[in-house]
Amino acid sequence: MLKELGIRASYLPDVQSDACADAAIALLLAVSRRIVEAAVQYKDNVDIISEPSRFVGREVTGSTIGIFGLGSIGIQVLNELRDLE
Repeated sequence: MLKELGIRASYLPDVQSDACADAAIALLLAVSRRIVEAAVQYKDNVDIISEPSRFVGREVTGSTIGIFGLGSIGIQVLNELRDLE
């Protein structure tokens, strides 16, 4: 199913589970809080101070998060997200 959608997936049991989970959560926070978009705008000298709510994004706490697979990395992501509450 993933291949049909053009999504690549890998199976890497017990390889850097902590690092992968940290990266997944970092990406989740970056996207939900629009961090990259704000950084690009700032770099391009766009006035982001006058409209700060534009880059507030969505809170992760209280949100429903989908995790594909509950192997070692998925379980680690789940545990780290629980710790954020």
